[in-house]
Amino acid sequence: MKDKLRRAVFLAPSAYVTYLNAAIPAITFDVYADEHSFPILGVGPADFNQILIIVCKISPPACSDFFPGYIGTNSYINDTRRPTYLKYFPQAISSYNINHFGQIRRSGKFQKYDRGAAENLKVYGQKDPPLYDLSKYPSESFPQLFFIGGRDQVANPRDAARLLSELPSIGDREVVTLPDYGHEDFVFGQRSYIDVYPKIISFVRSK
Repeated sequence: MKDKLRRAVFLAPSAYVTYLNAAIPAITFDVYADEHSFPILGVGPADFNQILIIVCKISPPACSDFFPGYIGTNSYINDTRRPTYLKYFPQAISSYNINHFGQIRRSGKFQKYDRGAAENLKVYGQKDPPLYDLSKYPSESFPQLFFIGGRDQVANPRDAARLLSELPSIGDREVVTLPDYGHEDFVFGQRSYIDVYPKIISFVRSK
């Protein structure tokens, strides 16, 4: 893949989620709902999207509480635009992907999907899922631009700092920390066209 990439931009990168503290995903992972309850009930992110839409129609104040519970605190979200945001967020996702994040949170390790000892032996050749070796990331092959939100409750700054510390420091890397930004401010925030997008455009156009 490194030969196919010229530059890479990371908005609120999430590898570790030890300090994730957005209420709904944090509780989901801490009570193992991603592993036990959701698969049985057949509940997934698309269902949460419908719940959010219904809640917002019935009670805008409750919607104001529920939305941050899902994605954490944000500084530059236009509340009047939430019906528009809910048309696109959250998107459907594999239940395995949700469970994988739950496993990473509970183990504190950035590792492959844990299928159980027997299946792990078949798939990985070992009982425990192997770690993703971040030291092998080809940082020297292409410039990278990281954006970290100081108020991000999904990709917490402490988790982001751990990720950056484990990636090779060689090569061309720039890290932009925006102290007031939450997880969705990078996409939905009213200041992203000022604080984020011009920087990205300049970065990808540079030679």
